[in-house]
Amino acid sequence: QTTESVPLWLEQMCDQIKRDGKFALGSEYFLSLTDKSREHVSRTLKKHTGMTVSEYINSLRLNFIANMLRNSNYSIAQIIFDSGFNNISWASECFKQKYGATMREYRQKNT
Repeated sequence: QTTESVPLWLEQMCDQIKRDGKFALGSEYFLSLTDKSREHVSRTLKKHTGMTVSEYINSLRLNFIANMLRNSNYSIAQIIFDSGFNNISWASECFKQKYGATMREYRQKNT
C-alpha cells in the first residue's frame, strides 16, 4: 500500500510462506520465520500490504482453494483442510466474501 520498498526480511518471509504450501501452517509459523517482534512484523506487513498477518495468511489460503477448485477433483472439504483452514463454515464465508460465489459455484464456473 506504500511506495516505500518492502524490507528484504519481509519479502523473504512472504516468499517462504508461499513456498510448498507453508501458509497452511498459519500465522504462528509465519511469525517464526523472523527474529522481529510480532508487533513489528504486523505493522510492517500492514503498511506494505494493507493486511494483518491473519488476513494475509487467509488470502494465501483462499488463493490456494480457488486454484485447487479449478485444477483438481479433490473434495471441497479436503481442499479446505489442505489449505490450513480448520473450520469449513469460516473458510466458506471468507471464500464467498472474496470471490462472490460459493466454492461449489466457483468450481462449476471455472472448470
